[in-house]
Amino acid sequence: MSDSICVEVAYALPEKQRIVKLDVPPGTTALEAVTLSKLEEVFEELVVGPDLKIGVWGKATTAGLWFSGIRDIWLGIVTEKL
Repeated sequence: MSDSICVEVAYALPEKQRIVKLDVPPGTTALEAVTLSKLEEVFEELVVGPDLKIGVWGKATTAGLWFSGIRDIWLGIVTEKL
């Protein structure tokens, strides 16, 4: 059994989408996973910080949410641009 957690961080706009798969240690926060994804390098309008709206499996969460016993997690970054 691995001590890491598989996290997929996704960000999508109508014209461009990305999903980044990461293996992170237990205790990693949602914001840390987003930071590790480096999606702000692909989407110049994306500002990664504590006020970032994040969803886990379609449910809104806070950037401070940390991962522990779950082994597969999907994070979505919410955008106002639809």
